[in-house]
Amino acid sequence: MIEQGIVTYIKNYAALTALQGARIYPDSLPQDPTLPASVFFSISDPSDYSHDGQSSWKEQRFQFDCWAKDPMAAITLKNTLRSALGGFKGTMGATEVYAVFVENGRVLNDDETGIYRRVLEVVFHYKEA
Repeated sequence: MIEQGIVTYIKNYAALTALQGARIYPDSLPQDPTLPASVFFSISDPSDYSHDGQSSWKEQRFQFDCWAKDPMAAITLKNTLRSALGGFKGTMGATEVYAVFVENGRVLNDDETGIYRRVLEVVFHYKEA
């Protein structure tokens, strides 16, 4: 499962841990979160097939939301996450990752709460276990 590998990798990446501790969450922030923190979720998970049937090769796109109470903290978290993931090859947990590409970034602040959010879209190429 690539999601568990992503969490393990991020929690062990020293520069990210220095910024957000172990606060990486799948799907959504918990209620009343400690910030900064990041959230990730799958936004595209197509299946790949060959003449022999479904392939174990995967190309999955995730969105990473970097949340903070001030804009520079959100930007720093986003840039550190970009450095941690962009161009990665190796293993994440038990998953063999062939390549990771950061393909897009944008700003999506929450005006109601005053919390700052920076977003990255990241594509993972990996072999499904």
